[in-house]
Amino acid sequence: MVIPKRVDTSLTGRIDDLEKAFAAGAYLSAISLALTIPDICGDRLYPERKNETRRRYVDWFNAYVAFNYLDKKSLVTNGAITTSKYYFSGEDCYQLRCVYLHQGINATDPKPGKTSYNLIQFRVFSSGPGSCDHIGETTLVAAGKTTRQVDLDLMKFIRCLKSGVEQFLREYPQMNADNGSGNYLYGPVLDFENGRELP
Repeated sequence: MVIPKRVDTSLTGRIDDLEKAFAAGAYLSAISLALTIPDICGDRLYPERKNETRRRYVDWFNAYVAFNYLDKKSLVTNGAITTSKYYFSGEDCYQLRCVYLHQGINATDPKPGKTSYNLIQFRVFSSGPGSCDHIGETTLVAAGKTTRQVDLDLMKFIRCLKSGVEQFLREYPQMNADNGSGNYLYGPVLDFENGRELP
């Protein structure tokens, strides 16, 4: 008989799995998992806001990740940001999460107060010190339509998300809990392949 190994579904376990997916070149899986982490964190931080999925997601992302995507036009006074504009905010990430996880696409529907991008795309580069995010616009003169696109370095996105989760857990260490079923045999994933054989 084999006793299965339970897969760690805590926040740190999920970040570890995310990094493994990226390292293995499983980019679609890495993006899917990355886009769910603000959902989990927002749900844990704001449990009283059960019917406000979007708001919880956006608020958590803006508090812990968005500052990594600060627009160069933001105003900094005495080393502090006095007015900020993120080129990739919680609203942008939430809109991507919705279309990517539910429709399998990265073309968002720009609306006032939500994302201004028609397309949000990740790029993967060889490992190195820099990253390359890019914002572009294409105007189809005949149609009179402008398409906005942001391209994000996937490795940077994962690093920023990991850093945000680490900060979140320093402030709220109890939020790291593996919130799977309390019964060992009904956890989200039981790994029989790497389990332990009973004598």
